Amino acid sequence: MQSNANFLNTTETYKKLLEENLEKIADDTQKLSKILPEFVMVCDGHGDPCDSICRGAGCSSCGSSISCEDGAKQQAETAVSLANNTEISLRNKEGIINNFIRNVKRKINVSTPETIKKLAYDIRRKVDSLTNTEAIIEATRADLIKVNLLKGAAAEASMKAGNLSSDANDVKKALENSTNAQRDAEVAINKALDHTSEVNKLLKQITEKTDSAQNKTESTADVIKKLAGKLDDLQQNITNNGIYANRVKNETATILRNAEKAYEDFNSLHAKYDTAKRKLSGNINNVTSLKEKADMLFQNVVTLLAHITKTDEAINKLEAIPQKDPVLLENQLEMLIRRANNSTLQIEKRIKYYKNCN
Repeated sequence: MQSNANFLNTTETYKKLLEENLEKIADDTQKLSKILPEFVMVCDGHGDPCDSICRGAGCSSCGSSISCEDGAKQQAETAVSLANNTEISLRNKEGIINNFIRNVKRKINVSTPETIKKLAYDIRRKVDSLTNTEAIIEATRADLIKVNLLKGAAAEASMKAGNLSSDANDVKKALENSTNAQRDAEVAINKALDHTSEVNKLLKQITEKTDSAQNKTESTADVIKKLAGKLDDLQQNITNNGIYANRVKNETATILRNAEKAYEDFNSLHAKYDTAKRKLSGNINNVTSLKEKADMLFQNVVTLLAHITKTDEAINKLEAIPQKDPVLLENQLEMLIRRANNSTLQIEKRIKYYKNCN
């Protein structure tokens, strides 16, 4: 009966330890979910006002350098790497817990006296190791050293990023919680209950909490995927900005070519205008010259008409004179006819000259 009671007490103790470990894993997962956005936020948040390393492309306040080594892109890649490492660690711990649960279930279902004795011996040995405070501290010394190293790394990252100073306090609290958990484990081992009716219930709770831890791990993976998607969007924006810059450059070159062509067309039109102006000036001069020549022709015609009128009057006078000397009259008439023909010929020559301009 004493061995059976020790076995049950030890089993109950293991269940409590498993429950505490699962709760710790859940807390670590929640802390990770809170820390991840802090890696993404560079300004207007935890790092407000902007610190010296903020100059990333995703920063809404400064964003002066697309390829800044310590900018939003680099910090996001670092966050993705840390999240992946954390996910691997969580999955490893989950595998260890599942193996332990399977071992416990398998050992509980064993009913032979030999296996019960062996299990009781193993449990007693483990209980002895758990109740040995110095052994526990010595066994966890390496983990404490690693935690201190992680604490130092977190402090260094806090100085670089300017917005992770609270993580050092979280790590410190985690150390304190770890020490308290060790003390609580010792108390729980000394105060184990003496019954087995809650074993199946506790196993069910452990399974549910394990599923919860797995769901939170998957949620962390979703956060990682979203973060990776943001990285892809950032890279696509950088590519689109380059394409837009080339497009603006090409459009500017096209506008410049059109402006040069318009300038050449303007010069050509200006030359054509000068040519037309010179031709128009020449035509105006020609018209003026033709007008002057027409005026001269008109004056000549008037003169010739006056001369013809005088000739006609002379002929009329000759007709009115008595015919005393027919030969004299005939000579005068022939002279008047020659003068009239000569005047007519002169008029025709003038008309032909001014008509052909030569």
